[in-house]
Amino acid sequence: MLYVQCMFSVLQRTYLVIHLLHSNLLMQLNQSYNP
Repeated sequence: MLYVQCMFSVLQRTYLVIHLLHSNLLMQLNQSYNP
């Protein structure tokens, strides 16, 4: 049970990081397209 919780937290953190990186990339793309 503890192992599952650990995996879940790791997945959650990874998802958050990917989400942040994705939004940052989108913002950069928008800025480059709309000066």
